Amino acid sequence: MLISRDVELTYINDMGMTLSMSRFGKFHLWDCREQMENAISSEKVMRMDGEMFTNQSKDPRYVEITGFIDAVAGRRQLEGEIKRVFNTGMSGTLEYFHRVDNKRYTIRCYVESTPNVVWANTRVEYQIHLKCLDPFWYGAEITHAIPSAGMTFENIGDSTAGFIAILTGTATQPFIENGDGDRVTFVSNLTNQTLRIISMPDGVMVERNNSIVRI
Repeated sequence: MLISRDVELTYINDMGMTLSMSRFGKFHLWDCREQMENAISSEKVMRMDGEMFTNQSKDPRYVEITGFIDAVAGRRQLEGEIKRVFNTGMSGTLEYFHRVDNKRYTIRCYVESTPNVVWANTRVEYQIHLKCLDPFWYGAEITHAIPSAGMTFENIGDSTAGFIAILTGTATQPFIENGDGDRVTFVSNLTNQTLRIISMPDGVMVERNNSIVRI
């Protein structure tokens, strides 16, 4: 994860306690590293070289946050604040906010261990380890008026992911198309109605008039 002076990380635990980290803040943010691996399943067949692929899925995402307490006085109290907010007894939500782009992304987390706080010379450094069982970051809902030429949405994340699109209004045979040019067209038209499209890597579901159709 790219950390700059425009980035702020905020952790909100399930009791509502919050702690914000940023460059030049009292909880100065150095770095935020992420790790996520594939769980690859395979099986061995008699007299077969190697193994045969059967399935793969995403493992939990691991997040490591490092920084230091940038304060002259009250550093013991700030150390206690870190440990109270990042409490191992409850889960929470980590929020990424970019001040220039005004983009927010959130991910649900569990604190793996009590934050490591080291008093090194004149600086108090902290290290926080989080485990995200749902490995995906989620952005806020986006509302746009779609022009007749259509609109393109791009997944800028590190994993294949789906989306939920809610079309409201009037349209003639609306369709969605992925980057490979595969298109799903909805035969009927919309006339002041709402079409809810749930697009996932393994298929598409369409909800209209309280009925759901899998495509």
